[in-house]
Parts: sequence; structure tokens; C-alpha cells
Amino acid sequence: MSTFADMTSDHVFQSRTEGCGAVIRHLRETDSTNQDARAWALDGASDGAVVIADHQRAGRGRFKRTWVSAPGKNLLLTLVIRRTLPRPALLPLAIGVGVCNTVRSFLPWSSAGLKWPNDVRIDGRKVAGILVESPGPGVYLAGIGLNVNQVDFPEDLATEPTSLMLETADRLRRADVFDRLMDALDDALDMLERGDLLPAYRSLLEGRGAEVQLEDGRRGVMKDVDASGGLVLETGTGVIVVHSGDVSLRPPPA
Repeated sequence: MSTFADMTSDHVFQSRTEGCGAVIRHLRETDSTNQDARAWALDGASDGAVVIADHQRAGRGRFKRTWVSAPGKNLLLTLVIRRTLPRPALLPLAIGVGVCNTVRSFLPWSSAGLKWPNDVRIDGRKVAGILVESPGPGVYLAGIGLNVNQVDFPEDLATEPTSLMLETADRLRRADVFDRLMDALDDALDMLERGDLLPAYRSLLEGRGAEVQLEDGRRGVMKDVDASGGLVLETGTGVIVVHSGDVSLRPPPA
């Protein structure tokens, strides 16, 4: 069983001069970094502030799913974003681009991609999850769980997991992954503000041209992502745009 004793100098996270990670609150253990970041944001936390924890007792992802992480093994953090965004609906996609590009930077191949809207996967195995929330106008919280050095996972997870260590066979310093992630998030947010995020997102999107299945059982061929971040599907009854929910890239046989 993993314990806090497993941690070494890899958990020394340094604040940066500006941008993402400019201010850091590093917690050994907490219920949820999103909860902590929400309270901090409402108390005036600046743009780019980060709450990072070595362990979460009640981590969660989209659809209130539990996020399971061994203590001291992975990156568990929430980024405070306090700015006027041209298209706030694209923020979850931008965070996905940043996390996915971070993962790709550690791999000798380009097999990491995004399952709409922002699950980060390596050959179909989930390596990172993202939850974006907004506690108030112009304030956003981007919760990120990135599997770094964990190699054993519970067998009853909804999706097959993996980690950077499982994929590279190398143990990585979490502080190094953190620094690279902050750089990639800065770049992705810049793309969002410039208006050129979608080409980068489309280049990472899995399943374009393939049949997918929605939670309600509808199926369609994934054609694109529109300007609002909606998933464009061509179905037997016409083209539809999906703005929320989950999709399966491997629908069960009819």
C-alpha cells in the first residue's frame, strides 16, 4: 500500500514568476483541491493560483465520479483562472489541450489524445481527468488529476487507467511534471484568448470519422467540434450537436 513515506524530493513544487503556478498552496492531504481553491478564489486568489495536494480524500471528476489516487504518486491540483475569456465554453477544451500536450512531452511517441471533451488517454487508457467549474463571474477552477508514478489501480474503475510511469517505465519527479504542465497550460490559455485553440484541439481529438455512442444510446459518426466546443455527430436522422454528457468510442454491437 502506498503511504506518505513513499514521497521524496519530487514533491517540492516551486512557484513561478507569472502565469499558471504564480502562487502555490501545497497541502499534504485534503478532501478536495477544488473545494480549497473555490474558498481561496472567493477570498481573492489571483489568476494562476494553484492548490496542489499529495492526497485527496474525496477527489472527484465529471459526473461526480470518484477520482482515485495513491498518496504522493500523482499530480492532484486545481488552477484558479480569473480573467475575461472570449469563449468560456471552450475553457475545458483548453485545459485538455494543455494536459494532453504535457503528457505527450514525456512520451517518445504521439499516442496521447483527447476523448471529448477532455479526458486525456494513451492508447485508450485514461491518464488524466479534468473538472472545470465556475464559482462566480469571470472566475474558473480547473481541477486536474494526472497519473504520474502510480502503477497499481483498483480493478473496478469505470475506465482503464494508466500513468506516465507505466507508459515510460521511468519514475518521474512530480515537480518536473508540474513545471511542464504549467507551461503547457499557459500556452493553451494563450491560444484560447487569441482565438486559435480549436485547430490544436482537433489535432488531439480521438475518434474523428468513427462511430460513437452517446449515453442515451444514440449513435453517430463524429465529424467535428464546432465553435462552441460542441461535438458534431452525423446520425441516421441528420446532424446533431452535443454540448454535454459522455461518449463511447467503442459502442457495443447492435
